[in-house]
Amino acid sequence: MLNEIFGVSFTHPSVNKFEDKFEYEQDDFEQKILSSKEIFTHKEDDLEFKYRYVIECTQRYWENKDDYLVQLHLVICPESLNDEYKAGVMRCAGLENPNDILVSDLLMYGGADISLGEEIAEEDELEAVFLATANVFESIDSIRGFYIDRCWNRIGSTGWDTINHAVKGEDLFKPAFDRMSA
Repeated sequence: MLNEIFGVSFTHPSVNKFEDKFEYEQDDFEQKILSSKEIFTHKEDDLEFKYRYVIECTQRYWENKDDYLVQLHLVICPESLNDEYKAGVMRCAGLENPNDILVSDLLMYGGADISLGEEIAEEDELEAVFLATANVFESIDSIRGFYIDRCWNRIGSTGWDTINHAVKGEDLFKPAFDRMSA
């Protein structure tokens, strides 16, 4: 059994089936997307949003080898996104109603998720990777600020910049430029 994933380890699994914590939103040959059943809420004085944890599993073809890239994302729920952001997702996904926005639409459009880690797995290892993720994602949630604080591009944008952009409509790159010039 896998006892460490995304830099977090556990000794005694609390979850025996990943389906207890995650449900499939998409399950096809090349891509699987699983969303946490639980919806979490982040509350601060000037920032509140709902989010889920999402496992995105994409088949990759690397040097004539079939394997999968498994990523864990914190994804902001559609109801917490600002109207301009929702309109952009709807245009990209060809949707007419904001209530039809799916997690897969948010991952494809980008900017409403924070990547928390990735693993490479063979097809026969996927269930073990999903189970390990189900056993650590709540621990990851307890230190999510650490993951959100990390820079994700070369100018120094953080997950907080991404969240403030998606939730409040703030400029995505200005905070990073301001930090660089300080």
